Amino acid sequence: MVWVREKEETEKLPMDLLDALNQLEEGLKDNIKKLCSFDKYEQEVLLGHLDWSPMHRDPVFWRENITNFEENDFQIVRVLLTILDTSTDPRALAVACYDLSQFIQYHPAGRGILSDLKAKDWVMKLMNHENPEVIKNALLGIQRLFLGAKYASFLQA
Repeated sequence: MVWVREKEETEKLPMDLLDALNQLEEGLKDNIKKLCSFDKYEQEVLLGHLDWSPMHRDPVFWRENITNFEENDFQIVRVLLTILDTSTDPRALAVACYDLSQFIQYHPAGRGILSDLKAKDWVMKLMNHENPEVIKNALLGIQRLFLGAKYASFLQA
């Protein structure tokens, strides 16, 4: 335990207080881990340097952080769409398409939000890309946009 280091100090604390402090410490560790993970993702997106780091394919990351995408009027989603429109890096394009498909998969209103932002137009342009990785992930995004996450989930495999 960080706050109570010596055995004598812990023996003086009531057991329920010690348990509460331990739970608080664990909760703080979990929140720090979650924030750092999303902060790292956000930095990667905002810099436009997308790569297949583990968080992109981690279902736990998406479940735990999906509400963070709502911040600043869906800024991260908008930046992902901008990457689709401006990037010339095939890896960044593929990852952005994949991440948008994950947004549809995990956000309850993801499909509607991306439809409102005209994501279909940008993703459709990538269906004719020369890179097969970009085409594959653009196809996944389009399928999820048209079918929704429930019916397109089998396509991720």
